[in-house]
Amino acid sequence: MTIESNESSAMRICVQSYPGIRGEETPCAFHLGGRRLPVIAVLERWSDLHYRYFELSVSDGRRFVLRYQATARFWELAAVYAGSRPKSSPRAAIRATPHSASLPRVTEALVAETFTASGKEKQV
Repeated sequence: MTIESNESSAMRICVQSYPGIRGEETPCAFHLGGRRLPVIAVLERWSDLHYRYFELSVSDGRRFVLRYQATARFWELAAVYAGSRPKSSPRAAIRATPHSASLPRVTEALVAETFTASGKEKQV
């Protein structure tokens, strides 16, 4: 299933997913900067009142936290991490951010660093 969202509260992304454990949508690939990023592993998953969160790893070592709003059926980029997994989980940091807030500044900076001035993706 491919879902593309068009609302503007956070960075919406196009995610390819499949019905995973217990029938919930589970991402298998997503598009960022015109590039398809296959999901190598789902490292962690959790939920709050509004979203389902998935911490994912991709082939270049970066980790992403995607969130899915099931009733409205859209995906958003919640966080980006370069390199290896930190000792603490991103779950606490993301839960502390209200769902209506925009992306954290660190995430915006990492996403911005992913692109050059010409719009082509570069390695972080």
